[in-house]
Amino acid sequence: MKTAEINAYKRVAGEAIFEIGRRLKSVRDAKSDSADEKERNLAHQREEAGGWIRWLEEHVDFSRGHADRYIKVCERIDPDVLSTRHTLDALYHMSTLPPEERTRGHTLKSGAVKTPNEMTVRELREVKAALKAEREARSKAEQCIIRQMTKISY
Repeated sequence: MKTAEINAYKRVAGEAIFEIGRRLKSVRDAKSDSADEKERNLAHQREEAGGWIRWLEEHVDFSRGHADRYIKVCERIDPDVLSTRHTLDALYHMSTLPPEERTRGHTLKSGAVKTPNEMTVRELREVKAALKAEREARSKAEQCIIRQMTKISY
């Protein structure tokens, strides 16, 4: 059935995001003085191309920013706890949430409560904006309290 095939390929695509990120990270972080011969070879290939950015452009046709997104996802998100239906963009937005915010439910403007794993990219952006506004308001309140305390001590 086509539905099963499509869902299987969606799962494969989601898993591929993590695998690409892992491999990009291994090339980026490879050390030329490593005891591991494979790591030394990766470092040599990268440096032969003219460094990390040139290697990305010439060998995998990625920009640094695009590669950074894959790497952030593989470093910060556990693929075993996520739905594999997510795009790189959605996974990247999840990876940039503070760790404690990645698994808890958030109340959206619509009133729905969802975890990041259940959200669309638009909803993830909404949550990130709300968290940023909260952080800024908290920081502003703390600065106001410090100013008030400074005035009292004079």
